[in-house]
Amino acid sequence: LERSGRNPKLLWWTLLLTLLWVNLHAGFALGLGVYGLFLIGDWIENEWTTRIRFAQTGSQSSTRISMRPALPILVINFLLVPLNPNGAKLFWYPIETLRSSAMQNFIAEWASPNFHRPEYWPFLLILLALFAMVSSEGANVRFRDVLLLIVSLFAALRSIRLIPLFVLIAVPLISQQVANWLRARTANDSPRIYFPPLPRQVLNFSLVVGMVAFAAIHTERVIQEQPQVNAQHFPQAAVVFLQAHLPAGPVFNNYDWGGYLVWNLYPALRVFIDGRADIYGNQFLHEFADTYGLKDDWRQTFERWHIETVIVPIDSPLATGLGGAPGWVATFEDHQGIIYTRSSVPPSLFLHPLPSPLETTRNGNSTSVHDGYPGYARNYTLDTHLRLLLWLTSPPQAVYK
Repeated sequence: LERSGRNPKLLWWTLLLTLLWVNLHAGFALGLGVYGLFLIGDWIENEWTTRIRFAQTGSQSSTRISMRPALPILVINFLLVPLNPNGAKLFWYPIETLRSSAMQNFIAEWASPNFHRPEYWPFLLILLALFAMVSSEGANVRFRDVLLLIVSLFAALRSIRLIPLFVLIAVPLISQQVANWLRARTANDSPRIYFPPLPRQVLNFSLVVGMVAFAAIHTERVIQEQPQVNAQHFPQAAVVFLQAHLPAGPVFNNYDWGGYLVWNLYPALRVFIDGRADIYGNQFLHEFADTYGLKDDWRQTFERWHIETVIVPIDSPLATGLGGAPGWVATFEDHQGIIYTRSSVPPSLFLHPLPSPLETTRNGNSTSVHDGYPGYARNYTLDTHLRLLLWLTSPPQAVYK
């Protein structure tokens, strides 16, 4: 877009980009939005420049003619959007996602950034650097850049997920302003600092290689630490239990665990919800949140969707509510999560403290989830069957004693 003022033919490449983008990710709307804002800002800037020039010289010449192909190409880009498996419905998808109150309220990446947390300080530093560069003496920022900055900054402050869009727009502008400031300083100072082309190319190449190396090392580190991250944030032991005892009916699960359950248990087990919140709809997300938080008549969700099994964090409101609800028994429990199952058998037959698989010992030595849990699962299942048989063949008071 920046170079299209000198070479308008470059805009034709956006057609291929849009066709690929619309079939790969719903973020295609960002590309079209940036294109439209760029075109609007450039048109306003050229109109304003033309009016000033006419007032000063009487000339009506304008550079807007170089942007004349931009509008038809933008229209063609919009016409390419329906060329995807979902057709014209994809036009409404980005609007529906951005308007979803449930996603804004319940999903962290759609919330506003909290600058009290260190992970958002780099964003704050970029924002402060941008304000410093724009307000500095001699700053030369075009109107179209200001328009893009205002819109992208509003989006970033409204939603964490859109911070990268602001960074992609702001950092090049900051870099340009810094370069202009350095050129102005070296032009006035003596002796003048001169950087030959070859060292500059070597420096640029070194920066690119350094970024690639950093990305490769970081990716390798993430892969190596993935098992520890999974053990810390996801119910590994509960998944092992579900693999050995697949639920007979639908499962209600924690939102954050949905993708992990899909990855490990699909297609044998179908989750109630997962991280693809946008495909579930606003009403469904509110229903899930109300049920998870024990709001309103949360039991109606289980009846409506015929839920037979619930897997949630041990400290969640729903885990507490089901702990005292009739007709639900805890069939698994560890330090991370708990699994409740519908049962007509009195809950007192099943509810007893369950040792965590992480604390299982073998020959006096601690074992991992995968080492210790299978034996624990067999013992717990056998114990449950024996207690059930005792209840069926003996008076209830014999069991309760």
